[in-house]
Amino acid sequence: MPTRLHKIMLYEGKLAMLLLAATCGALMCCHAVSVPGEAAGPGDAKQISSPVSWSGAKTGIAEPTCLRITTEKEWRALWLRHIGVEAKSHDALHNDPPIPKVDFGTHMVIAIFGGAKDNTQGLRMWSVIETVEQLTLRYSVQFYNNIKDDPTTPYGIFVLPRSDKKLAVEELGHNDSQGNPTWRKLKELPAPKEKE
Repeated sequence: MPTRLHKIMLYEGKLAMLLLAATCGALMCCHAVSVPGEAAGPGDAKQISSPVSWSGAKTGIAEPTCLRITTEKEWRALWLRHIGVEAKSHDALHNDPPIPKVDFGTHMVIAIFGGAKDNTQGLRMWSVIETVEQLTLRYSVQFYNNIKDDPTTPYGIFVLPRSDKKLAVEELGHNDSQGNPTWRKLKELPAPKEKE
């Protein structure tokens, strides 16, 4: 007669087998999904992920802006504008809001500020695709329904692996007649100039 311990071990073994079968099935069903850093279709395209990002409905930068930040000095100035603090009065040693750390030796920041819009929660990154020629960052504005219009200034700030390629930034538009998303080119940022 099996003991309680044998029953528990038998149950855990069956559970492990079910989890293994479900995992294998999911992997077989999702064979067309690309893994970040691996080929994402024909050619040399690959998906890039953002290890850190910030998104929200309110920023101190009210005008539509799209920037590539590659230095600590640019990052400090941008972050302080974003949170509405004057650079000359900011002192990190005395309880001022800290500026997030970014390693600009290995990473860069792409900052998108949507300008004045109503009823938004922020800008959400859909994908970043790298090809031989360029990076393409695609994002959407996260709208919500409301009885009255809430004024917002949505933003998305994305940390990406550093790249010296040109960067195309595209915003999600309306779906086409077949229901596929369409993308509107917002801005093309040139490749950074090499320092002499």
